[in-house]
Amino acid sequence: MATSSHFHYRLPDPLSRWVNDGDEQRHPVENTLAFGSLGLGLISMICVGLGAWEAGAWLALSGGLVAVYDEFIAKTSGERWLIMLAFILSIVGMSVSMANGAIF
Repeated sequence: MATSSHFHYRLPDPLSRWVNDGDEQRHPVENTLAFGSLGLGLISMICVGLGAWEAGAWLALSGGLVAVYDEFIAKTSGERWLIMLAFILSIVGMSVSMANGAIF
């Protein structure tokens, strides 16, 4: 007897309709990367607000790189909006961190 151990997540319905607006199909990899880069950007802004410049810079750098990669593979405009928001948060976090002596 074979059992499937795959876990399939679903976004809440309004969020799913907004992110997957173009073709109404699920894009689990693109959505995961988009929300991951948004999370990294938000956490980097929290670190910058608390004065943790090094942590904020590295989180912003990784969030920006994930966002850039996800922008290349994004399928819908809802995903692209989310990715650009994450990229802007990462750029601001990186800029403020570097202005305060992080990384270099």
